[in-house]
Amino acid sequence: QAAAIEKEYRRLGYQSGWRLITCPQRNAATAKLLLVTLNPAGRTAHGPAWSQEAGSAYRVESWNGLPPGAASLQRQVQQMFAFLGLRDDDVFSAHYVPFRSPSWAELDNKREAEAFSKSLWEWLQPKLSFDRIVCIGKDKPAKAIAALFGAVIDTSLRVGWGDITADRYKLPDGRPLIALPHLSRFGLFGRPQGESALRELFA
Repeated sequence: QAAAIEKEYRRLGYQSGWRLITCPQRNAATAKLLLVTLNPAGRTAHGPAWSQEAGSAYRVESWNGLPPGAASLQRQVQQMFAFLGLRDDDVFSAHYVPFRSPSWAELDNKREAEAFSKSLWEWLQPKLSFDRIVCIGKDKPAKAIAALFGAVIDTSLRVGWGDITADRYKLPDGRPLIALPHLSRFGLFGRPQGESALRELFA
């Protein structure tokens, strides 16, 4: 599949690199949490393309010139793991769309990129173990991941940022999918204003 991603990357004319799995690949078979983000951010390639075998990218990598694990999104994800009582090895994390861009708005050929990513995740889905899914991004990638797993929306809760909400879906077997607003913009974990909502959301 790495070769297929590289081929599509070149076909669509991208130049900022790609990456898919942001943890050791082996976590897929034993994970308790499946964490899905939209696409890697930035203008230049960063981190291993296929998987980060040194550990969770949210702890072991240096982003934006900061010490390893010190970027705001990394800290939020670490706090989420702690909130859920999970070790890094309990999590399988990956991007829905593997192609890097400074922002989602700046990614060219979105329709083709999303169509390719849908087929990529259809291949990946049967290999994944999890008790719950968390998507960072309520619209994208949450709606695509919900559709992939046949999840239907269950409830929406305000999370301590005015009218901003998080959504909870249920898979056909009852496992939850939690769709959060982007944590680099709306820090939810370690923030007293949203703690009760998070406890209800993840209950």
